Amino acid sequence: AGARREDGGPWRPDAEGRLARAETWLAQGREIQARRGAH
Repeated sequence: AGARREDGGPWRPDAEGRLARAETWLAQGREIQARRGAH
């Protein structure tokens, strides 16, 4: 989880970028919980 502003993706590192990262982070957390068997 490096903070590379060069490979920030198609969006720019602003509010939208933070929102997108938060959404992906939440999605990953949900996947981990699902794998653990937690609802």
